[in-house]
Amino acid sequence: MHHEFIRDGNVGTLRITGDMDIESAQELKTVLLESLAGVDRLLLDMTGVSSIHLSCVQLLCSAHLTATGSGMEMSLIDTDRGPHDDATRYGFLRNTGCRRTMDGQCLWLERTTDL
Repeated sequence: MHHEFIRDGNVGTLRITGDMDIESAQELKTVLLESLAGVDRLLLDMTGVSSIHLSCVQLLCSAHLTATGSGMEMSLIDTDRGPHDDATRYGFLRNTGCRRTMDGQCLWLERTTDL
């Protein structure tokens, strides 16, 4: 896993690339905590992620719950299907918002496309 954090005022963008394997989980936790510090909104750019382990999906969900519980916004930038496919395989992809967040948002909310 490789990462880059870009801050523009109160908005941060965390770009993650490569494999988010189980060995990346501790690094991901640290990177998420550092990225959430001092921003009102965190955008996750995972377009370069080739695969994501269950432990990393769980960390992303936990960070999202922490962020929204603190009044911050955390969302995925439109991403390749890879991370969503992995989230689906683990049972995380949702068609309704998360019941555990105040605003019902979810990182893994299934995106529909108009035909």
